[in-house]
Amino acid sequence: MLLKDITGSSHFFETHAHRFEMLTLFFEISVGDGTMVTIRRSVAEPTKIAIVRHEDVLLDLCKNPPEAWDHEDLSLSAAREILDGILNLRVIEPYDFRKAQTYFLRTQADYNSVLQLQKFQVGQHKFWKPFVMTMLGFDEKPVMRKYELDQRIETAEENKKKREAELQVEEHDLLRMNAEIASLRTQLKETEEQLDRFEFSDQERRMMTELVGDIEARVRDINGELYNIEIDVRNVEKALSSKLDFKLSEIEKIFEETGVHFPNQLKRNYEQLVDFNRALSRERNQSLRDRRKQLLDAQSSLRDEKEAEDAKRQQYRSILQDSDTLEKFKALQRGLSEQRAELTYLEGQYARLTEISAIEDQISELKRDRSVAQDEIKQQIIKSTTPMDRIAENFRTYCKRVLDHDGLFFLNQNTYGNAEFKIELKERISSKASRQADGKSYKQIVCALFDLALLKAYEDAPFYHFVYHDGILEGLDDRKKTLFLELVHEIIAPSKIQYILSVIDADLPRLEDGSKVEFDTDEIILQLDDSGDKGRLFRMAEF
Repeated sequence: MLLKDITGSSHFFETHAHRFEMLTLFFEISVGDGTMVTIRRSVAEPTKIAIVRHEDVLLDLCKNPPEAWDHEDLSLSAAREILDGILNLRVIEPYDFRKAQTYFLRTQADYNSVLQLQKFQVGQHKFWKPFVMTMLGFDEKPVMRKYELDQRIETAEENKKKREAELQVEEHDLLRMNAEIASLRTQLKETEEQLDRFEFSDQERRMMTELVGDIEARVRDINGELYNIEIDVRNVEKALSSKLDFKLSEIEKIFEETGVHFPNQLKRNYEQLVDFNRALSRERNQSLRDRRKQLLDAQSSLRDEKEAEDAKRQQYRSILQDSDTLEKFKALQRGLSEQRAELTYLEGQYARLTEISAIEDQISELKRDRSVAQDEIKQQIIKSTTPMDRIAENFRTYCKRVLDHDGLFFLNQNTYGNAEFKIELKERISSKASRQADGKSYKQIVCALFDLALLKAYEDAPFYHFVYHDGILEGLDDRKKTLFLELVHEIIAPSKIQYILSVIDADLPRLEDGSKVEFDTDEIILQLDDSGDKGRLFRMAEF
């Protein structure tokens, strides 16, 4: 994919009015088979995109009618899919063309690392390392699978900790708890059988059922209702005892003592306010007295009902307590309830322990799978790939030529089993690693040399064939600037790779006599200055 003279095209801003919102952008891309793709996108309607494929370089399509475009009014996702199919970048499959384009559009923030761009500085490595492995000719599946397994193991371990926090027993108690549950179930069965063997007459059974199930429950309910009524009555009495205490004469006295005139209108307002509050108090007190009467009536009714229930309860008890049968029955019932509660608790704890055990088995299996993925990554790194070897050799050569250092590019595995991409500069007369690459200007040039090495390795493959470097000559000495530009000219000479850089006048390399090294006129796509509207990026007045 060759990016052809985007901003330098004579028609690039042809359609602008005098506002940025009216701009229509035209992008022209060479797809490598002698044909071009032009993309039209309006700033005002960014979701309506048009695409046409043609053979004319820098074809002016500003006034192209809708029917002349192969695809019109495309959504952003549809346009991406169509362009991805046209470009057919098989080297980076299964990724689309957008995944790597930022590697070849380096801004000032993208020189801190050769392969970890600024947009990947925050976030997980799984969002960029698998793609880089693909770009270097490796199989990205084990790398992606390794990161996915890391995430699944982390989730499972967090789930396990959460489950363990809910336990009141230890994991090693699993077998003991199983035995306890079995024993408790046996006891529960025996207790139920004993209850079933009790002999009661039909009348006694009815009386016992009514006493335990109805009368006792109703007495409890009545006591609760009486308690609530007593609280409500107390609150009503307290509210009725609060009186409105406001004396206008005292207000008038305060005004007299302070020597401030007390206007008649203000006095009337106070009197009206007092009357209004008194009226409200009378209405409120009447409502409270009505509420108190309702509560006292309900209280009296409940006390009568409770007295009747108490009498019935006493009567039933006197009949049933002629023997100790009821007490035995109650004791067995209490034991049955306690056994059931304990069994429910133990079964809940046992279930949680079982879940934890299952999670541990899952974690062990995931770790075995992760170990397999790590081994696959290791074997890939050991075997390397043809593109990887070619990129490494190009990088070594370019670094030696421009920086007079051997540039080493290699892969290894870190302690977590993940692939690491390593860049080192070594002095040619020593085996020691150079610290020059830690400087800002050297980081920039190393990134640029790596990009060129990558593009050169794929210059005949369905891959990107352009790169843009922002401010790449900043901070370098003139000798290295000159060597770098010579290398660039040599690489792009076969016209398979397009190189784009931005540079300010002060950063242009100087010859020994102090004169600037100038670019050829046909190499300058866009020149910006302070001369006026024509020197601005959009070639129009400020707005």
